Amino acid sequence: MAALQYIRRRLAKRIKLLQDRCIPLVLQDGIQRLPDEILIHVFEAGHALTDTHKFSLNMSDISRRFRSLAIRTPLLWTRLSFGPSNHLIRLFISRSVHMDLSISIKKTGNSPKLKLFLEVISSLSERWTHLRVHDLPPNSRLPPIIPRLQRLQYDRKRPNHLLALPMPSMVHFHGISVRPTASHRLQLTNCELHLKGILDVDRLCRAVYEMKNLRHLSITLDGCSSEEDEFFDPWSDDEEEDTEFHYVNLDSFSFSIKNRTSVNVVGMINESMRRWLSLHTTKLAVEYATVKHAETLLQPVGIGLMFPSPVMSVRLPGCVDPDESSDTFDLLTLVVSAIARDAPLDRSDSPAFTVSIESPVTSFISPYELSQPLSEEPWTWYAGLRNLRLKNCERLYEWHVQAFAEKLTSFPEGNGLKSLEIISCRNISEDYLMDLREEMGDKLRLSWVL
Repeated sequence: MAALQYIRRRLAKRIKLLQDRCIPLVLQDGIQRLPDEILIHVFEAGHALTDTHKFSLNMSDISRRFRSLAIRTPLLWTRLSFGPSNHLIRLFISRSVHMDLSISIKKTGNSPKLKLFLEVISSLSERWTHLRVHDLPPNSRLPPIIPRLQRLQYDRKRPNHLLALPMPSMVHFHGISVRPTASHRLQLTNCELHLKGILDVDRLCRAVYEMKNLRHLSITLDGCSSEEDEFFDPWSDDEEEDTEFHYVNLDSFSFSIKNRTSVNVVGMINESMRRWLSLHTTKLAVEYATVKHAETLLQPVGIGLMFPSPVMSVRLPGCVDPDESSDTFDLLTLVVSAIARDAPLDRSDSPAFTVSIESPVTSFISPYELSQPLSEEPWTWYAGLRNLRLKNCERLYEWHVQAFAEKLTSFPEGNGLKSLEIISCRNISEDYLMDLREEMGDKLRLSWVL
């Protein structure tokens, strides 16, 4: 037996050595056989997966053929970043031909080099479609109008003249510690806000409410607190009578709570937005910083969800406060119960919904709850659950999965679980899932990545 093990190890090493030597040759031969048109598409796909100007330089340095094809691909040269030499910037401009440009200005300071960079790119402002700015000195000279800019990413705590510029085509705003100005709000369809420190909740909610054409919203609260206890309510008697009330109809909403953000701040934003966000929003993604945040907001006596959404994604990373326990914290049941509470009262059936849970700290149903009939809580809350996705759930066990598979597929026709996806849950074995798939047959679509 020892001799066989020795031979096996030697063979494994030889096979690995052979693979290491052959794979580069196989790849080289395959690339050499690729037509130029296909390789150009590969370059463009790789360019789309990155966000800096370095990809194009790397591709042009590999070989003569790669360099020739890269130079013939204008898309690779459309990212102009402050930092490289003036000669390199002009080289990128010449190779980009007349394509749209993506401009990036990061950590600039006030320098002659920045002034020269702005002079060069300002003459091309009609080609700007994407602008990323980390900071910009107040005296920076910018073009008077950026007519075709579609997306602005801006990181600055203080107001700046950049936001006052006319940008008639801008539809996507990504702000860190800054909100879009009133002149731009009506035209936005995508808005991402990453907010830190002391927060004016009323101004934030008013700003979002004024984005009447908004379809996708993302708000991240990073260690936020507030000195106020009131929030924006368009139904309030304090609002102007001639202000026409409207709903903000979103397709997707992502709401992330990070670090030690005040529960009071989250509560005020929740309470304000649930009054005027459309109940027909398709996707809601929520990230809680701690178990306390999730419990406070999802408990029956808490604030609840902003609205019941047909597609819910909830993430609770493993950052639990030292003074709190998650032993009996069942995030999935809290979510489905919150959806059930917020569902319209005039519905006789359970509204269908999809839930995705990603959390290493959450527990799941208890043995006592497992013994309850389908006509009792918590199972009545689960009746509308059609698709369930569980990722990185370290406290999910095989008996939990068995219970979900058996219980949630036993509801009357039209209700109950249709698909279950397990991803990177370390206590679930592939052998068990294969047996369960055979056992459930067509009753449940079961998939996994372990």
